[in-house]
Amino acid sequence: MVSICNQFAAFYQGWFHINSSDTHTSNPGASTTSILPISDSSSDSPVQHIDSQLVACHQCDLLLKKSAIPQGGVAKCPRCASSLYHNKKDSLNRALALALTGLVFFVPANTLPILSMSMIGREQEGIILSGALQLAKTGFVGVGALVFLFAIMIPAIQLFLIVVVLLCIKLNAGLSVAINLFKLQVKLRPWSMVEIYLLGTLLTCLKLMDDAEVTFGSGFYALVGLLLMSLLSAISLDTSQVWRKLDRNLYD
Repeated sequence: MVSICNQFAAFYQGWFHINSSDTHTSNPGASTTSILPISDSSSDSPVQHIDSQLVACHQCDLLLKKSAIPQGGVAKCPRCASSLYHNKKDSLNRALALALTGLVFFVPANTLPILSMSMIGREQEGIILSGALQLAKTGFVGVGALVFLFAIMIPAIQLFLIVVVLLCIKLNAGLSVAINLFKLQVKLRPWSMVEIYLLGTLLTCLKLMDDAEVTFGSGFYALVGLLLMSLLSAISLDTSQVWRKLDRNLYD
């Protein structure tokens, strides 16, 4: 019985299988691939090199060798069935279109009034930049600088870097520069905080509605569009595919 179990375990670890009806898959229509684990070497000699096609499961730490999966498919860990990586369909084109749309929304979001407030006959309009400047004028220079940096500069730079990197891949030009730009984009991603500023604006409006007449301006809706495009571009972008394209085009 023990020998049968060992043979079955060796057979299971030695082959990968594709199961499109995996009960662990969140998307029933997507194909699922369990990929080949790295077998233990009988040699005691240290590893001479690291294969760039290896991936470790983030749940059970099983070391696996990457295998090709179809577009829209999901690679699964054979031990715990956790999702390892995706092959998103038309990822680069979608991310490029969404990032370009986000840059279009960026202009009105930062130039048109986000909201207007009327109180006791006085009406005042505000944009993101005016809010940062007002904080600086009232002595909160650091807070104003943070608002300008995280709500204006970094979101614009992040979208711009996505557009530049994807265009470099499509045109097969400037790939060595694109690699450094994409590294910068990945580092800046957690610091884009348009949603925080938008949430603060909504909370301010809710607090002032009892004392003043508050209306949302065109800049507010452009800001919502900017936030949606930023989120969708980040979701659509397959970073592993970007790195593969950059490496392949650079060294071919």
